[in-house]
Amino acid sequence: MDKVNEIVLESAVVILGGGVDKDGTPIVTFPVDSADLLDIYSCKDILRLMQAFVDLSGGQVTVVADLQEGWTEAITDKLTYLLNELQDTRKRCIKKAYFVKPFVKTTKRLLIRNNSNTRENRKIIPLYDTEYLNHVRDLYEFIDKSQLSTDYGGTMQYNHIAWVDFQRTYIPIITAGREALVALAYIRNEINRLKYQPLTKSSQISQGKEGYKYQNLINQYKVRETIKSCEDAIERLEHPECDPNLMQTHAAVLLDTTNKLKEIHFKITTELATMDAVMMRSDAEHALIVKLEECEDHTTEVEETIELMLQRVQGLPWVGTNVEEAKSYRDKFVESVLTPSKDIVSCASSILQDLECGKNTTQTTYAMSINIAKRLTEGLQPFTKHLNEINEAYIRIHLFHVISDKIERWKQKATLFLTKLTLQEQKDRSNNSSTNENIEVLDENENKLKRSSDLHLDLDKLLLPDKNDTPNKCNRIAAPKNWQILLTTFYKKHPPPEKKHVRLLNKFVPKYIQERQKLEAEVLAERVLFILQMLNRNEFKPEDIQLIQTWSYKSKTSHLDSSRYMVTLV
Repeated sequence: MDKVNEIVLESAVVILGGGVDKDGTPIVTFPVDSADLLDIYSCKDILRLMQAFVDLSGGQVTVVADLQEGWTEAITDKLTYLLNELQDTRKRCIKKAYFVKPFVKTTKRLLIRNNSNTRENRKIIPLYDTEYLNHVRDLYEFIDKSQLSTDYGGTMQYNHIAWVDFQRTYIPIITAGREALVALAYIRNEINRLKYQPLTKSSQISQGKEGYKYQNLINQYKVRETIKSCEDAIERLEHPECDPNLMQTHAAVLLDTTNKLKEIHFKITTELATMDAVMMRSDAEHALIVKLEECEDHTTEVEETIELMLQRVQGLPWVGTNVEEAKSYRDKFVESVLTPSKDIVSCASSILQDLECGKNTTQTTYAMSINIAKRLTEGLQPFTKHLNEINEAYIRIHLFHVISDKIERWKQKATLFLTKLTLQEQKDRSNNSSTNENIEVLDENENKLKRSSDLHLDLDKLLLPDKNDTPNKCNRIAAPKNWQILLTTFYKKHPPPEKKHVRLLNKFVPKYIQERQKLEAEVLAERVLFILQMLNRNEFKPEDIQLIQTWSYKSKTSHLDSSRYMVTLV
């Protein structure tokens, strides 16, 4: 309807009122007074209007013309020319033509024109059926009265103004809808991603450009606006009572237009939804591939960092010879290797979590996810295992020295505790039965304990004399009467080492400890066990007291040969 002359359209020289014949073919009617109008307007303008009517009717029409009044030979020739041109340009669009009571000459001219299928320029014209009627009522045999306007004796109420308004309002929407369908086909052909081709690394470069181009084309052809126009038009057509012009439009026209709009709307929305889904799926796959490529880069960084950490571990000292050194070595390992490695593990865990999203998608992303995960686990698992072994070794070495020091300090305190108690016990007994010489020796040893940490005391001088006034080395030193109370107090203040800690020194020494330190640890364990056994007795051999004093004295000087460290538990 865009190329139709508006004046010709409004003149009602020919109308498409909405009626159909008994076969359901739409009727194009020339009103009774159209002879004068045919004489006024050009063939070109009238033909365009008739062509538009054929297009609106689906390609085929029935023509009705009342030739009773005002039809001259020239006007009849013009009508015949228009029908022939229409039949030629719209490919046999005229199903049948009904002419009501034409004059004799007019009938002859129509017969001649219609029965000749050759023009003056020798072009073949398709023939169409004609029916010549003597009276309007003869039309009712072929067309129901309800499908004819009142000037043909019908009952159909036709308002040309309302019809023109309807054509101007709704037909352009149908046309726009059909153009949108053509545009969507063009867009699908223009956008490579809409051809269901799998993404490749080369196609990823144009991903963003194609998405931008797709949206531009959709906006350029106003596809979404056309969908909205169709929806609004359907809503109005389904409720004609809200529009006076629609109330005066034939119901069949309203129904036919509504169905056409619904069909067009369905096709546009279905195609657009499919294309949008493809684009969204493609965008999602592209985003996933980009994410997986980032994971691949991060995996390479993790592998490089693991290699750097392994090189750094090789340059670190391992075994400290004392607590401070062992702690310093472990702190350096934690700071330079273990803590950064925790960040590596955290990064790897994050990468593995990101890879999960690629396992349930396309074959390409699934393969990428599996490959990256394999690289990551193959590099990370042996590294973390090795790191845990090293960390455990540092901890065990440090713990070994800590326990050794604590047990050594406890041994010193236990030795001092035993020495003081036995010295006090001997002094009490000497006050009762000993000579002044023994008392002087006891006082001397007590003063030595007070002014020095040297525990090497001469206990031979503290032995009670026998009946012949000779020191008796077989005598035992009895524990004080309140021994259990004193021992409990000592244990409370200085808890004895646990057996598992002693066994750590005696049997479970870390393999990285030097042989000399292992030997010293074993000797220390045996001595502590020996002292623990002594503390559980009620009397002590003087030589045992002398022995543990020797251990304390020697531990402050230098390390002795292993044979001198060995003791026998009594």
